[in-house]
Amino acid sequence: MKALRKEFYVQIKKTFGRFLSLLLIVALGVAFYAGIRSTEPDMRKSVDAIYDKENIYDIRVVSELGVTNNDINALKSIDEIKDIEGIYNVDQVVKNGETEYTVKMMSRTDTINKVKTNVNELSDDECLVDRQLAEHNYIKVGDKITVDNEYVKGKEYTVKGTFCTGNYLSFHKGSSTVGSGKLDGLIIINKNQFDMDNFSDIYITLKGAKKLDSYGTKYEKYVDKVTNKIKKVAPAMEQKRYEEIVDVANEEIQSAQEKIDKNYKKYEEWMYLLKLIKAQEVHFLYTVNKIYICAHNNIANILSIKTEYI
Repeated sequence: MKALRKEFYVQIKKTFGRFLSLLLIVALGVAFYAGIRSTEPDMRKSVDAIYDKENIYDIRVVSELGVTNNDINALKSIDEIKDIEGIYNVDQVVKNGETEYTVKMMSRTDTINKVKTNVNELSDDECLVDRQLAEHNYIKVGDKITVDNEYVKGKEYTVKGTFCTGNYLSFHKGSSTVGSGKLDGLIIINKNQFDMDNFSDIYITLKGAKKLDSYGTKYEKYVDKVTNKIKKVAPAMEQKRYEEIVDVANEEIQSAQEKIDKNYKKYEEWMYLLKLIKAQEVHFLYTVNKIYICAHNNIANILSIKTEYI
């Protein structure tokens, strides 16, 4: 044992440089690991504090058919829900001068998902641009953002300020179905600037959720519990939404059918008149601005169209 220990020290002395390098590498690795482990809780607490301060949603509800106020009212029956708000958003290619950007245009919210900005009031012809997009592309206050979308009322919005949001902490804002396929940034406008019949999403916050760690097990179980309750009422909501869409479609079909029937009646009348004209059974009485048509043999059938303009 003594000989082995002696050999150990001898080898260290002979290769002291290599020993020191290995010692420093191990020490650096341990320090790095310890730093990561100790930083993780602080990072989670920091992000959780941002979520609480900006009142970021706990649950987001979306539907391929859109969501309505009826859906919001149905969800309000769930006791655990604190705040609930419908929002609009649409992916759009916008222009600042000659430069194009693929952005997500969002409605400014009232209570949930508050953004960090120095702008308190926003006019209907003004917008907020996310800080990352503005800084990377030299977009400044007063610039004009040109929009061409059927779901957005305005065609041009003036940049009033910038914002950042805890809902998009990453540099990457996500994918898009328009433009380059990747979102360059975010733009906020007033809710009344969207010309949409239904909300795009529903944001929900839960009672007591701010007291829990957003990355903790208790929070996840709490959200799962409420999510399951939403799933239970979802089928009734979906059926009602389906019936609403079918009713609207049937009304449009009925309206179109009435127009067809009305025009077809006129078509039959004019075809009957044409037949009389070809048979030389009608003559025309002229006035200043009308031509009256009178039939020799069948006055009664022609009365309905006798005052039509020709």
